[in-house]
Order: sequence, then structure tokens, then C-alpha cells
Amino acid sequence: MRKAGVAHSKSSKDMESHVFLKAKTRDEYLSLVARLIIHFRDIHNKKSQASVSAQLQLQQVALQQQQQQQQFQQQQQAALQQQQQQQQQQQFQAQQSAMQQQFQA
Repeated sequence: MRKAGVAHSKSSKDMESHVFLKAKTRDEYLSLVARLIIHFRDIHNKKSQASVSAQLQLQQVALQQQQQQQQFQQQQQAALQQQQQQQQQQQFQAQQSAMQQQFQA
């Protein structure tokens, strides 16, 4: 019951006593106790699955953010390289034009 994390107002002894009073036979008592145990186990499993699901969602969001950041960085690098190539071309053209002017003079 503690693992399930379910808020309950009765102690385990009170619950056992309630089940004992409710049952009319030994088999019914064992059946009720088993159902109670299964009920709390299922609640615990559902909470565990929910927390695992939440963790997976967080991991997916983090992965998507990383991928977006990498894409952004790649785009920035590509833009920077393009800018550098344009500057080199402009410098080369300026040098060619200066050389042509020297030869023409």
C-alpha cells in the first residue's frame, strides 16, 4: 500500500479487520485479501507506467531541442561560410581589377 502511494485513512490492521468482518468464509476472506493486494499492485503499476511515460516524453522533448539547436548551428555555419566565400571573391576581383589597371597604365 505504501508503494502504491495511495492516500488511505485506514491502517493496514483496520483494512484487514474490515475484510475479515465482511467475509463469511475462509475462502471469501482469502479472495478479498487477494483482490485488495491486486488492487494496490495495479495502482502502483499504473503510477510507475505514468512516471516512465512522463520521463520518455521529457527525453523526447530534450532530444528535439538538441536537434533544433544543431540545425540552427549548422545553418549559422553555412551562412558564415557563404559570407567568407563572398568576401574572398570580392577580394580576388578587386586584386584582378587592380592588376588590370596596372597593365593598362
